[in-house]
Amino acid sequence: MKYDGKQESLHIQKELQKRVQVLKKKPVVAVISVPIHPSIASFIAIKKRYATALGITIQEYVFDDTVTTEKIKNTLQEIIHTNSCDGIIIQLPLPKTCDTTSLINSIPENLDIDVLGEKAWQHFCISKTPIPPVAGAIAHILTTTKTDIHNKKIVIIGKGKLVGEPISILLKHQGVTPSIVEINTPDELRMSLYKDADVIISGIGSPHHLKPEFCKKGVILIDAGTSEQSGTLSGDIDPLCESIASIYTPVPGGVGPLTVACLFKNLLNLLEKKYIKPATLS
Repeated sequence: MKYDGKQESLHIQKELQKRVQVLKKKPVVAVISVPIHPSIASFIAIKKRYATALGITIQEYVFDDTVTTEKIKNTLQEIIHTNSCDGIIIQLPLPKTCDTTSLINSIPENLDIDVLGEKAWQHFCISKTPIPPVAGAIAHILTTTKTDIHNKKIVIIGKGKLVGEPISILLKHQGVTPSIVEINTPDELRMSLYKDADVIISGIGSPHHLKPEFCKKGVILIDAGTSEQSGTLSGDIDPLCESIASIYTPVPGGVGPLTVACLFKNLLNLLEKKYIKPATLS
């Protein structure tokens, strides 16, 4: 079954629209970007469309590729001190000349809807919330497909901060310890893990890394890796794998749209804590 992440994100959108309507003011999200790749503008456009449908305003701060860490940080501080927004997104990647870690750690925890800064990340690791958007998207797929993760052998390809590490932590929060495949995993062990897996989640950004012959029939394949080839977006999992998978998430149209939905779900969760009395929250 090919999982339709775009359609599912629209279902979530309807739920979020209702939550936006009861807030005291229209939410505003600041988006900071440096368009060093063509895909960056595309990713921001997707977020803007989703935000507009929810009644959320996006304020863009676009810099050229000569921008310094100090200049972006000054803009961040101005946004924070003027209290002009309810959430901040730093669209990655930034130029190599920028100190990405320092910049994302400058985002206050209550505005860090991407859960990239150290404070928000530690809160997720300890108290299980807020959930990083990609991990939230993958969890939503597992839930809506009624996948019993406690009775499955789960393999995660990659342990990066955006995909592998957060989904691994999220699974451990639920009492599940996945197997991790990384660059230095011996070939024989890697292939054995792939072949034995009931669920494979990939997020390494290596086009069509996973082939049908690597997996067993009926495997659940969740592709959270993206890369560009000649202007075309590709995933880590070869589309031919759909023929042997019981569940398969395509790229584009799988994890991506749900990640955007989970990003704005984080925003709404933070705003409800701020504007709605705890007694009224479910």
